[in-house]
Amino acid sequence: MARSLAEGYIYQGEPSAFRDGTTRGEPSAALPPTAFIDFLQNHDQIGNRAFGERLGRLVSNDEALRAATAIVLLAPSPPMLFMGEEWSAPEPFPYFCEFEPGLAAQVREGRKREFARFTRFGGEIPDPNALSTVESAHLDWSRLAEPVHARCLDHYRRLIAVRKRDIVPCIARIRAGRCVRLEANGAFAVDWFLDTGAVLHLLANLTTHPVPMVGRAAGRMIFSTHPNIRGATQRNELAPWSVTWLLERG
Repeated sequence: MARSLAEGYIYQGEPSAFRDGTTRGEPSAALPPTAFIDFLQNHDQIGNRAFGERLGRLVSNDEALRAATAIVLLAPSPPMLFMGEEWSAPEPFPYFCEFEPGLAAQVREGRKREFARFTRFGGEIPDPNALSTVESAHLDWSRLAEPVHARCLDHYRRLIAVRKRDIVPCIARIRAGRCVRLEANGAFAVDWFLDTGAVLHLLANLTTHPVPMVGRAAGRMIFSTHPNIRGATQRNELAPWSVTWLLERG
């Protein structure tokens, strides 16, 4: 994750265990952040699931989702939002289509075969050709009045405002990114170096426990899910599910 944020591609010519050891990707560290788009979910990932569940339905830990959102919306690369994501719309986005009868039957059976090996689905998935399937994806905008969805929208709006104010002016001046692993699994830092000598810092702990942090809290705090980052520095640790952005002037 840290490498993708800092350099664009995760695989940059290394062998992939998912492709029988064949190499994948190409060097991308020299490309600017604007060459890549970051997102947490899109129509392919959601729609190709058996029932089209969104992350808001799959992730039970609100802190985890808020932390991931704070990374994507403030990272220099342009963020992409999936419709309704900004207020955690609960409606699914199942696979749907409208084909002539012969092709429709083939698609229906193909989807069944695709998920037949997953016993938890019991072989029953939404019919891609049924009107009820596409209708289930229609957003209910009245949910915006509900506190849980209003809070989510406020979180996204706040992050977008921070992005416009503090991140966007830096993007064109970024010359390189560097990722630093703070723990074996789940905590990392990313530094983006500007041509002015300034450094944009991301500190992220995407784990359920505190992680040691030594000498990495430098600069003005742009945003933090846990605002007492200075106190955390004194304790030399990052709180669980915490994300902090700092701008260190050159």
